[in-house]
Amino acid sequence: MKNILYIIIVVLFIGCKSVNHLEIYKCKPVSYGSAIHGDKLKYFFDDYNHEIRKIKFKKRRLTTDLNSEIDKLKDSLIANGNQDNKSGIYYFAIIKGKDTLYSNSDLQSWKYKDKVGRYKSDILKKHILR
Repeated sequence: MKNILYIIIVVLFIGCKSVNHLEIYKCKPVSYGSAIHGDKLKYFFDDYNHEIRKIKFKKRRLTTDLNSEIDKLKDSLIANGNQDNKSGIYYFAIIKGKDTLYSNSDLQSWKYKDKVGRYKSDILKKHILR
């Protein structure tokens, strides 16, 4: 009986750890002059900002697909991105673990840490712009 309980706990622990936490924040078009500028990214996380909404995902498979695509996006920006000049305009903030990525309204221009660049993904568009 102890072995069965131990196996159940291990399976639950591994199953819960297999999907990384993913949060997506979307700026409503009327916020801060239609978007959030690159030098004001903290507005995405302002507790009193009612113009930002959090997008929630309920399906584990969907979250796994998005996490995989976000990893590809980060790798692309690290390898091919340009230096950020803080002049971008962003509508989305995507938080995965300790990383935060920012995107424009059509999810093609991205910012990650000090890198900016273009990355097109049908997976991200399909599930975030729904």
